[in-house]
Amino acid sequence: MGILPVKRDAVLPEWRMTDKRNLHVPRHVAAMKRCFHLATESMECIMRTSGSWAAIAAFASLLLAGATGAAPAGSDHDAVLATLRQRFPEATIERVGASPWAGILEVYTPNELFYSSPDGERIFVGKMIETRTRTDLTAKAWNETLRIQFSDLPFDKAIKIVKGNGSRKLAVFEDPRCPYCQQLEATLAGVTDITEYVFLYPLEELHPGATVTSRRIWCSTDRAAAWVQWMQTKVEPGSDACEQTPIAELAKLGDRMKIESTPTIFLSDGSRIPGAVDKDVLEARLGATPPPG
Repeated sequence: MGILPVKRDAVLPEWRMTDKRNLHVPRHVAAMKRCFHLATESMECIMRTSGSWAAIAAFASLLLAGATGAAPAGSDHDAVLATLRQRFPEATIERVGASPWAGILEVYTPNELFYSSPDGERIFVGKMIETRTRTDLTAKAWNETLRIQFSDLPFDKAIKIVKGNGSRKLAVFEDPRCPYCQQLEATLAGVTDITEYVFLYPLEELHPGATVTSRRIWCSTDRAAAWVQWMQTKVEPGSDACEQTPIAELAKLGDRMKIESTPTIFLSDGSRIPGAVDKDVLEARLGATPPPG
């Protein structure tokens, strides 16, 4: 599968790094991440995959414990930052700020967003969900920190696909053997007036053969046709005998951009959409995105 927990700094002892795109996490937290990757998942999914109601109750208790110590507006974020840096010297804690939940603070590291009580005495790592809309507020805040300058992308290393008038632009980092990428491409087949820039981003450890398939697509005479035919109908691309491909360079770029799963979509305003999304969601985001200047 093409979805993985994101890389995390060392914050709590149970988080430990394994490889560059994977991480062992507490089981109920990892399950919640998988459930909420797509907006259509239900709360029942969390209840089912968390293992028990007790896990949910414990998580809720932790949130409430943080909320009961709420400080008034204007609490000393610098003091909380200093406290957390002193208590977790192994973590690179960059800044502390307000969150959508009164009395809970957002804490940012280079690869992580987690939460703290206003005095820095309690922290938790997990997702903050708005129940009315089921919006993942953690992902929303984190993705905002990962906004890019769209025009700075190396478009010469992308496969360009134009449909209709091509006026709406998006860039997608994709693995040709990722099922969620194939799901996204099926959705894009029904979307017109777009220019899609496909950046080949094979996750070989998850999808053996993805690198070879990526090379064959890039080496094809018509890269756009080879990509579409493979993703939609599994027509095998031709030879991978061309001398150079951008795959290694894109892997380094993806690391710098903190791309941890496929597909990862960037709209022309630089905003990021992690994962496959429904057509209605994509159309709404494309419609709300001003054209690049």
